[in-house]
Amino acid sequence: MLRPLLFALSSSLGLLLACSSDAPSGGGAAGSAGGDAGSDASAGASGAGGAGAAAGAAGTSGAAGSGGAAGSGGCTWDEPSSAEATFPPLLSQTGLYSDILTRTPAADARPYEVAYPLWVDGATLQRWVVLPPGSTIDTCLQDHWRLPVQTKLFIEISQGSTLLETRMLHKTAEGQWAMVAYAWRDDLSDADAVPDGATGVRGTDHDIPPSWDCRYCHSNGRDAALGFSALQLAHQRPGVTLSQLIADGRLSAPPTTTPVVPGTPEQQAVLGYLHANCGACHGEHTSTGSWVTLRLELRLDALSSVEATDTYRTTVGVPLSMALPGPTQRVHPGSLDDSGLYYRVNRRGTSQMPPIGTKRVDTSATAHIAQWIESL
Repeated sequence: MLRPLLFALSSSLGLLLACSSDAPSGGGAAGSAGGDAGSDASAGASGAGGAGAAAGAAGTSGAAGSGGAAGSGGCTWDEPSSAEATFPPLLSQTGLYSDILTRTPAADARPYEVAYPLWVDGATLQRWVVLPPGSTIDTCLQDHWRLPVQTKLFIEISQGSTLLETRMLHKTAEGQWAMVAYAWRDDLSDADAVPDGATGVRGTDHDIPPSWDCRYCHSNGRDAALGFSALQLAHQRPGVTLSQLIADGRLSAPPTTTPVVPGTPEQQAVLGYLHANCGACHGEHTSTGSWVTLRLELRLDALSSVEATDTYRTTVGVPLSMALPGPTQRVHPGSLDDSGLYYRVNRRGTSQMPPIGTKRVDTSATAHIAQWIESL
């Protein structure tokens, strides 16, 4: 129980310094920037955020704080459990594989891809989801799905032909998720749980984050899953897709239209990258979002144009209130030197964005962001 407590105490300061492009303008209490489950109360769109374990006041959008009840939207948010979820010591015991030696996935482990992937220093990611038989995903809020108990999500991470780790999210009860990575053995006979993380995995420069780091991003929304969403599954690639989930009757309230990120391919790449890599913290209903006005999460009801997205509205021409060595705006049209967003994504170390989980700059993404800023 000590590490989650340390996480809750340290994340407010750590992500304030490392992640925010903005400081709170006045007296509101700021919660944990990453948000260990149950540590903060995150406010709804028109509600007020509480600090620590206080209950969150629900906003008019229906989103509630981690200790609060649903607002006028009538959608349920998971009440975080104080119990720590357990996990098997070996990957072979998680149910991902029917035969781990041949790496044959189990019949109910369905592969899926995302439209806008997480950047893991150029590694290759492969994903699977296990949904309980006959279960339905609560899609009352299309931007924030609530997955059924016993859902499992896996991400396998490789560098070239070197298999490094497999991460698991397992919803063991309402509001309770096991979050752990498994480090592959050199002989590939199995992978071992490493809740404290690992460095230099299999002779590479790849580090596996500790489990408490997972909560920086995965404890910020209505449920822990991030990439398994309407926006991310709205494509025609192999595996589980939004259209397939609709056809299978898996969604409690299917979206009436297919989400499409607006703009040119260049603009879509920028918006999608920021959504996938930054939106988990910089969103409307996150603990960070309760006091930082920067919004990089794409909402389905704000995709009519690039200018209509929260990303555009809260970055372009918006001044920084936390000083950086050079930039004065979040995004200064036409100027990379004066754009704090570009400054952060184009560096590693102090003030990098994202603040954890990466040691290398995504040069492709930063090139897209640079071209977008210069085109404004």
